[in-house]
Amino acid sequence: MLNLGLDYVFELALWQLRQAQDVGPTLIVHPAVGATARRIRQSPELGLEALAAAARMSAGRLGRIFKQNMGVALSSYRNRVRLERARELLQQQGVTTLEAALASGFGSYAQFYRVFREETGLNPRQTLEKLERSRS
Repeated sequence: MLNLGLDYVFELALWQLRQAQDVGPTLIVHPAVGATARRIRQSPELGLEALAAAARMSAGRLGRIFKQNMGVALSSYRNRVRLERARELLQQQGVTTLEAALASGFGSYAQFYRVFREETGLNPRQTLEKLERSRS
């Protein structure tokens, strides 16, 4: 139980550092939140139903508790973890956008493109062009 709490504190601190946001709305953590965040980092392809089953609660309840504790919707958190992994993969030479999208847990290139554009305001090609220019 202590490890779940420590996992959550670490995850929250790391998340806040990356997002440069204020601390989430609550300081009391539900144990399922830390475990769910860890599961998402380990297996970002897991869907909401699988995450809820692992937490032994309904998808709706897990989503509400997660948002209350983390300050972000579960699906948004999962998409951000997937995008972060895709960005890391895209920085490797020879990895295509489709390969990075599928390896990071997205079900299709269309889903990856939609989420990428929503989160960054750019499309993947524009981002790759910027990355190539910065390497030069």
